[in-house]
Amino acid sequence: AARAKASAVLSSTSTAGYTLVPNTHTSVGFGAYTQVTSPLRRYGDIVCHLQMKYHMCGGQPAPYLVVRKWCMHLNAISRLADRLEKLYDRFWLLFLLKQLKDLHGRDTHGCVILGTVDCTSNVLQPTLRPRSRFLSQGFLVEFGFRCVVPHDQPLPEGSEVRVQIVRAEPNTPLLEVLVVEQ
Repeated sequence: AARAKASAVLSSTSTAGYTLVPNTHTSVGFGAYTQVTSPLRRYGDIVCHLQMKYHMCGGQPAPYLVVRKWCMHLNAISRLADRLEKLYDRFWLLFLLKQLKDLHGRDTHGCVILGTVDCTSNVLQPTLRPRSRFLSQGFLVEFGFRCVVPHDQPLPEGSEVRVQIVRAEPNTPLLEVLVVEQ
């Protein structure tokens, strides 16, 4: 359960970005931070390397407006790349879960409950309410994947349940699970 919570916390931290002023590292908390990797891999690193080189050698860095434009462009491209990577990962994980369900239909998987909503106390019209009384955000431990877990009995946050894959559709993307063991 602790590993699942740690993974869930890490997946909810803010993503890196490019700025014109030194900024803190969200996870580590350093006062100023930059990421330096091989400039062959990332355009953003080339910009960072050039700015550091100019600073260390006493030269003139790129003009403020040029660097600002680079930062905005790099942030937009990074957000798009992150979104595409998440969609790609979700698709292939759902593909795997579909195959597992098709091959081993009744297999169960550990799922940590991250939070629960009582659906009878919401303001939705009765026709829009889910069939189950409770909906929880669950974390499939062995896959590092979040999912919605419908259930009829309250489940405390942090509890681990066993779920069975009912349906996995990578193209939708849809994952339905059923609690089989509390």
